[in-house]
Amino acid sequence: MAYKIRKQKKSAINVLALDWKQAQKIRVDRNKKLFDENMAEYNKEKGIRVGDYIEMPSGKITRVTYIWRDEKNKQFQIQTGGDVNGSYYLGKGYADYSGSLDSGYKVEDTKFTPTKKKKLGNVWVFDNDIAQAGGGVDKQVPFRVFKANKEAE
Repeated sequence: MAYKIRKQKKSAINVLALDWKQAQKIRVDRNKKLFDENMAEYNKEKGIRVGDYIEMPSGKITRVTYIWRDEKNKQFQIQTGGDVNGSYYLGKGYADYSGSLDSGYKVEDTKFTPTKKKKLGNVWVFDNDIAQAGGGVDKQVPFRVFKANKEAE
């Protein structure tokens, strides 16, 4: 007796699995585009930025966590601190640090010289740019590296 193999009908489960895979690909593509667009805007900023690395004369490496600006948007103090793998949100054209801050450097007293080095650092965005609890997507992106001419006081 010969057995015939019946063609399987597309079940709802197979269709859902296919749709889920397609949805995941779309989601990943959107997040990649979001990272790329935000990073392109961020890289237009000249000079030292939140998220960039600083090599201290002692050899210690830290990251910029906040930049204080005056009413004319001129930098007057740069703060560093936290963990070099800290939490940096990457917005469209800016990075924003969440965590503790170390002492600041007065821009008039400290020189930050750009190097040709780049160093990868962690950043995150909201999944598909929708703010929601637990909705962060992480990625490592290249940041500029600067040398400071003196240690923090």
